[in-house]
Amino acid sequence: MKKNLLISGAGGFVGSSFINTFKKKYNIYAIFKNAPKINQGIKKEIILDFSKESKMSLPQEIDTVIHLAQSNFYRDQENYADDIVDLNIISTLNLLEWAKNANVKNFIFTSTGNVYKPSDALLTEDSPLEPNSIYGASKLSAEILIKQYKKYFNINILRLFSVYGPYQKNMLIPQITNKLLSNEKIILAESKGIYLTPIYIQDLIDIFEKIIDEESSRECCETYNVSGNEIISLRDILLILSKHLKIEPIIESTNDQVSYLTGSGKKLTEKFEFKYLTSIEKGINNFIKSI
Repeated sequence: MKKNLLISGAGGFVGSSFINTFKKKYNIYAIFKNAPKINQGIKKEIILDFSKESKMSLPQEIDTVIHLAQSNFYRDQENYADDIVDLNIISTLNLLEWAKNANVKNFIFTSTGNVYKPSDALLTEDSPLEPNSIYGASKLSAEILIKQYKKYFNINILRLFSVYGPYQKNMLIPQITNKLLSNEKIILAESKGIYLTPIYIQDLIDIFEKIIDEESSRECCETYNVSGNEIISLRDILLILSKHLKIEPIIESTNDQVSYLTGSGKKLTEKFEFKYLTSIEKGINNFIKSI
């Protein structure tokens, strides 16, 4: 029998990728902020603006909730702090209350590596939690809220690190690709920029599948870093892009300190015996083919 899934943020990069992969395997009830331009071929499309709705009328008999929805203004916390809080905290609380009353079995929440205190060390789930943005703080607040519901359903909190892949828009790799294509100057701290552990979208989708299909006890709450297994600087990502696009990058180095957002996914890969299928080189090449 197919499992019934409810996905918030279905119109986003991760949500749409999940739907395209699994719309035949699962019965997917997908929540969109605005009506999608094309038919998704899923069980049901639900139009719901989390920033405006507090009482949620949603389908019953849902096995698993995948809560992906978040504020679109996470980069502009000075002007949209209220939207970030409404989407990341208040809407999460409302969805948790609905899930409790609907006897949902599993609740999956996508958080972020930005909940950790910035460090040049590889971050583990036991690393200090000290976000330095409203976005990170709101995600950590949502995590704390979600854990209060562990007696009602199984919970998995996924702290994502630099998701990327084909057809992605308005994120780090698409942005530097656009600068490269436009022959714009790319500014990098100490000629390196930030160090990352990017996770390719299909690897992330495969991880979702393993978590959904796992038979877990009802009173369980786990937190996992979801990151790639390669540490790479923004400069090295840029050079891979440059090689495939055959465009010489214009790089300006600054004396700013190099930053890090690097996570260890060891806990998750050992728990689910997960093997990464996509190298950064291959993933970036696949992204380039989609532009």
